[in-house]
Amino acid sequence: MRELTDEAAVIAARPACRTVAAIPLICTVRLARVVLPELGSHSLDRVASRLGLTIPADRHRALPDAELTAQVFTRLAVKGLRADHWRTLLELQAVGGVYVRPEPSHQAAQVVQSELF
Repeated sequence: MRELTDEAAVIAARPACRTVAAIPLICTVRLARVVLPELGSHSLDRVASRLGLTIPADRHRALPDAELTAQVFTRLAVKGLRADHWRTLLELQAVGGVYVRPEPSHQAAQVVQSELF
C-alpha cells in the first residue's frame, strides 16, 4: 500500500478539483535533502529538531502539523538562500517543486488517440 502524502492527496483529488491540483507544490522533504543532506531521515520531526524548532505536544493533528511545516519551510528557505542553493522562488521551486500534471480530459484523449491511429 502506498503511503498517503500531501502530494498523493493532491493527485488523488485531481479529478474532483483540477484548480487545486494545478497549484504548484513545494516539498519540504526535497528542500531538506538539499539543505540538510547529512540527516539520515528527513522526517518532519527530525528536520524541525535539527532546525531548532519545538515539536508541538499535539503533533499529528492537522493545524499543529501545518504550522510546524510552515516554520520548517521558512527556515529551510532562508538556510538554502544563505548557502546559495537558490536565489529566487523560481530556483527554490526548481529544487523542491512537485509538479502534478492534470490528467487529460476524455475528449482530449480521444483526439490524441484518433491522431495516432
